[in-house]
Amino acid sequence: MRHFFSERPWLEKWGAALVIFLAACAAYLPLAGSVGYYRDDWHVLWAAVEQGPQGVIDQHTLDRPLMGVMYAGVDILLGQRPMAWQFFAFGVRVAGAWVLLWLLRSVWPTYKRPTLFMSLLFVVYPGFYEQANAHTYQNHLLALLFGLLSIAFTVQFTQAKFKGAKLLLAFLSILSGLACYMMFEWMIGLEGLRLLLLWHLDSRRDKPVVFLRRLARLLPAWLPGLGGAASYLIWRIVFFKSARSVTDIGALARRYMADPGGNLLRIGIESIKDLFETIFSAWFTPFYHLAESLTPTDTLTGLGLALAITMICILYMKTFPFNQPDSAVERRDPLSAGLWIGALAVLVAVLPPILAERHVEFRDGLERYSLTAMAGVAIFLVSLIYTYLFPAHRNSLMIALVAIGVLTQFSSMVSFRNFWEYQRQLWWQLSWRAPDIKDNATIIPLLPPGYRLAEGYEVWAPANMIYRPGDSRVVISGEALNNQTVLYLTEQLNLGRNMRKVEYTVDFKNSLVMAIPASGSCLHVFDGEKPEYSLDDDPLIRIAGEYSRLSMIRAEGEEHQPPEEIFGPEPRHSWCFYYQKASLARQRGDWEEIVRLGEEAAAKGLQPQDIVEWLPFYEGYVHLWQYEQADRIASILRSDHFFIVGYCQQFQDFTPDPNAPDQAEQFKVENLCGQLDAIQ
Repeated sequence: MRHFFSERPWLEKWGAALVIFLAACAAYLPLAGSVGYYRDDWHVLWAAVEQGPQGVIDQHTLDRPLMGVMYAGVDILLGQRPMAWQFFAFGVRVAGAWVLLWLLRSVWPTYKRPTLFMSLLFVVYPGFYEQANAHTYQNHLLALLFGLLSIAFTVQFTQAKFKGAKLLLAFLSILSGLACYMMFEWMIGLEGLRLLLLWHLDSRRDKPVVFLRRLARLLPAWLPGLGGAASYLIWRIVFFKSARSVTDIGALARRYMADPGGNLLRIGIESIKDLFETIFSAWFTPFYHLAESLTPTDTLTGLGLALAITMICILYMKTFPFNQPDSAVERRDPLSAGLWIGALAVLVAVLPPILAERHVEFRDGLERYSLTAMAGVAIFLVSLIYTYLFPAHRNSLMIALVAIGVLTQFSSMVSFRNFWEYQRQLWWQLSWRAPDIKDNATIIPLLPPGYRLAEGYEVWAPANMIYRPGDSRVVISGEALNNQTVLYLTEQLNLGRNMRKVEYTVDFKNSLVMAIPASGSCLHVFDGEKPEYSLDDDPLIRIAGEYSRLSMIRAEGEEHQPPEEIFGPEPRHSWCFYYQKASLARQRGDWEEIVRLGEEAAAKGLQPQDIVEWLPFYEGYVHLWQYEQADRIASILRSDHFFIVGYCQQFQDFTPDPNAPDQAEQFKVENLCGQLDAIQ
């Protein structure tokens, strides 16, 4: 069998490509159908749905016009189904790893196994774990693919024999390089990897030569890539004016001139820090944080996937044991050169974001700045392992790193799965609770810790797609609840917003505050006139809830549902469905409907996890004078002292009237709150 494979080296190429594909499958596909849209996805998705491709293009003319055109084109191709974006981003990431394998084997053709492991570490690199956020980050992966293609074409240019082939490769290198840098200016750091690989290839030709002579000799090969980068820089600096400070070169230059010494020190410190984090910390820190969201089942699944890719790597090595360079090749072209190539490539890659006052952090999507460093990290680590470890230990450590990458990426997918489920529950439950919402309302939701929304467009974009489909304006506003927005809420401000050419107004006097507590309870929509809070509600909610106007819900309005293409099928009608419908009936004063819903839920054996969710049913029984059933629920409500104290505050000024036709309020005071003097 080994003789069969040794006579057919092309099989090893296909085998290596297959191993890369399977590693990516293990890392990204098991939960691809359970993730959706996040963060910056939403405002682009809204523009695509309500304004069409031109809306997507317009949003990006401020800073990255080419990316807007590419984004709109991909949206036309894929539509709005989350799964399509997942598979597209997956394909782009795998293609990038295949291009890297082609590139590395053009540089180190005899090092089959090490170059495969470099590509494997690249495709599962755990320092970038936003793969599930596919709608946004397919742009980054696509730009990275173009950048790697540009470098690969440059290397092929140096090895081509015919003038026509050289001209074609030079053109492709320039074109793909321009596509990369015009999508993301900070990816220009890939030029470091291009120059370093060319330098290494040239160093094989003869004895060492002086630096300037070698650099001059490299210029013909480097010019295509350098020409693309130079063309981009001229356009960016001379002709294009960015409307965003982070991408405005003039604004950055002025800040540097104001404090050159301090900025130089910052650049040095952050460069060293990012070098260490991207190469070493990436293999431990992300998983440490992501592991918090894993259930025992998730952990076992992740370990199983890591074990599976371990076995696949071992099978590859058993099948192709002959693809190692002999000692003569190692002496002539040692892989130790990959140490300085990889380290310098990482350093140059992280420099542009640092110059733009950004750097690698394993939080809030800032790990995206490690993307251009991934190839350098892979080259450095495999070269380090191959240079300093005995052959018996090399394979074990390289496989272990691949397994860590798979486990970390799967853990990230679990976290995104949970986040998407919270978002789906938010919008489906709100659609059950609120058939329609008034124009100019401001929806302010709070999700559990670890899954909090960060920007207003994460609220108004889905809200308008659900409640105002077909309208290209932001009719219903939204804000994420945080320490800043709660101040705006308490001051009842009216603010104008302009987000990437989308103008809208946030009127905090028309706020509708809601939350899903971390306890796993249902969505709670608050009424500022009734302090009904759960023990699990965040302190921010207890402040913000006072300003929530339930009248923003059109209780008798036409029903709206989240579009299934985006939000998936309607969740099964569990307890939360009955709670939301009962809360809606309570707002309408339809007590018979509440009792009917309660009896139907009881017949199905459904009950709440949060005691406060009994309240609509309690009031339904009270208003229908079914006091025995009401008292059974009251005994449950009274067991939550925190809820009772808050709930009874609304009755502090209540005066009993024995002649009132509706004695419901008096019954609630006596039944839940006891004597009025105990409510103080």
